[in-house]
Amino acid sequence: MKKHLIISLMIFLILLFMVSFFTKSNGNQITELKFRITWDQRSSRGIAINKIVESYNTSQNKIHVTMIGGNEEHNDFVSLLSSDDIDVYMIPYRYIRDHQISDELLLLNELFSEKEDSYYASIKSLAKSEKGIVAIPWIGHSMGLIYNKDITDLAGVDPNSFRSIEDLLNACETINKKTEYKGLGLVGADSHDLTWMMSQFIYSFGGKLTETNEKKQQTSILIDSKARKKERML
Repeated sequence: MKKHLIISLMIFLILLFMVSFFTKSNGNQITELKFRITWDQRSSRGIAINKIVESYNTSQNKIHVTMIGGNEEHNDFVSLLSSDDIDVYMIPYRYIRDHQISDELLLLNELFSEKEDSYYASIKSLAKSEKGIVAIPWIGHSMGLIYNKDITDLAGVDPNSFRSIEDLLNACETINKKTEYKGLGLVGADSHDLTWMMSQFIYSFGGKLTETNEKKQQTSILIDSKARKKERML
């Protein structure tokens, strides 16, 4: 059973590493690769990634990549890694140190060393299992804030004057007080995206999402660190 190249996200860097590794292995032969992502290939992310893959394919004459839709299910990774069906995987970093998966990962220490200086130590650690570097870290998210000029004008807030997170928070409070609108909104209300986006704000300001009562074996789900909105039994 062959070892599999497990790579976590960052599409352009994935493709660069794929060229480096597989063309060294196969010389001048055309290499056909199956690349599994963690989303349905018909989803918005799947379509966007496939456009990048197609663009990459047109620029190459020694390697061709076929993108395959997938998911983040642990057992699916374990099952697929026991076969030779997929060559390159996009995989959540939380699985990098999973022993059921790590035995199937290809060591990338030598290959990764060429780009190692481009990463912070904390980012590189996400790609490392007990035996070494087994993935290429993803640091490709672009985050941003979009404001509604009609609302900021109504509240007398000037976004161009923001120089710190305190300026943003003060503006949000002003909007809350002077208008009928809330100061800050997050996308993803109909999906799990809201969870990870919201958690960044909650943890950044000393809040928490859950509170556990060991005696009652009960966990309370919190909106912030002060108010309990609903509970569920574990």
